[in-house]
Amino acid sequence: MNDLLIDKMGLISDISNNNHIEETNDNIDCPPNENPVDKSELLRSPRRVSFADSLGYDLESIRIMSEGIDTPPKLLNCNVSNSSNSKQPSLRPLFAQPITDYNDYLRRLSSDCVCLESLDINEKAMRGLVKVRNIDYTKSVKIRYTADNWRSCEELECYYLNPAFGAAKTSIYDTFHFQLSIDDRWSSFEFCISYKCKGEQFWDNNNGDNYRLDRSSLQQSK
Repeated sequence: MNDLLIDKMGLISDISNNNHIEETNDNIDCPPNENPVDKSELLRSPRRVSFADSLGYDLESIRIMSEGIDTPPKLLNCNVSNSSNSKQPSLRPLFAQPITDYNDYLRRLSSDCVCLESLDINEKAMRGLVKVRNIDYTKSVKIRYTADNWRSCEELECYYLNPAFGAAKTSIYDTFHFQLSIDDRWSSFEFCISYKCKGEQFWDNNNGDNYRLDRSSLQQSK
């Protein structure tokens, strides 16, 4: 059976009619009791080169590092580039990203058991991350929102976000996420977050102000 040599570029070389050979500092090592192989003959041998993935090998390996609660989570990109190719958000938040004040963020998690972590907005949709205190396995996390100053409102379920590979199986906090399409008719938008667990209900209403967004602040900034 032909031996396969894998080089640093992720390519596999199949050297026919020769035993396994390792080359170091231009010298060819041979198994005991066998005659040395002429290096010039080896170089003249036909070679077949193919990609590693065609034979079931990985071209790369990926390692995901998880973040601890003592490390501020990464902000979703809510800032809008000045590039003409960038897509402008249709609504602009009237609040700072909660994790920009990380000490207050942790305080709110400790006292209220739920807190918006970050919100990302583009011209079509918004998506957010919500952190909750891990009180019990069974949880229900929703955002309650309105686009007409609470004359009517709706609720949207948030979904559990699996922790990164290698993270601890037990954690003080769990992360949920949500995504909502933006209606072009909305001139303003407001939401808060509900967290139900073990018969109790907790709220994150941004210290009584709710999380508010509108178009007027976007128009004034242009």
